[in-house]
Amino acid sequence: CDCSRPYGGPDCLYEHPAATFGLENSTSFASFTLSGSLGATFNISFFIRSRKPNGLVLQISNNTDPCLSIYLKNGKLKVEMDSADTVTFPENLVDGRRHLVVLSFQGGTVGAYQSDTYLELGQLVARPLLAGYEVHIGGHPDPGSTEMWGGYFKGCLQDIQLNSHQIEFFQVENYSLPEELNRTQHGNLVNGCISDNTCKSEPCQNGGRCTV
Repeated sequence: CDCSRPYGGPDCLYEHPAATFGLENSTSFASFTLSGSLGATFNISFFIRSRKPNGLVLQISNNTDPCLSIYLKNGKLKVEMDSADTVTFPENLVDGRRHLVVLSFQGGTVGAYQSDTYLELGQLVARPLLAGYEVHIGGHPDPGSTEMWGGYFKGCLQDIQLNSHQIEFFQVENYSLPEELNRTQHGNLVNGCISDNTCKSEPCQNGGRCTV
């Protein structure tokens, strides 16, 4: 079976679980270690759903500095390598709907796929990503390292793939994944895609009933 994402397995019955970040304004993150080198030519793809216009989505760093940062700024997805140069994913991603983001890095050329159509976004400094580098999703273990990227991400992420490496936020019983990355630490992740309880603040006055 050739499965449509986010489904997988021999008969496409398995769905890669989504993770909710920042539920009820908590701070959430997950960290992984690259088990193999990606080099300077690689693809990164994921499903994203959010209404928060700013926040760190994904960052790959060596022991000292960020090598690749993908973050939301004013509702647009920005991609930044070593230098201050950035390229921008053209689609608005913070409308509360689920979007598939597919980014292609060919040396210094960054592109994206929209509805199977390739769109070149621009040029960035080529930086090979090596085995042992850290992958941070949604934020950092150190809150201070997250602020300059718009703070912690709030929303849902699902089916994150770095080339053939699959990032799974939760252990899956009776299903093994090829080249799964091992999670090193995490905080406040919630299994599934769950919205805040907007009725919690009791917004309805004069006997009105709040429903979500």
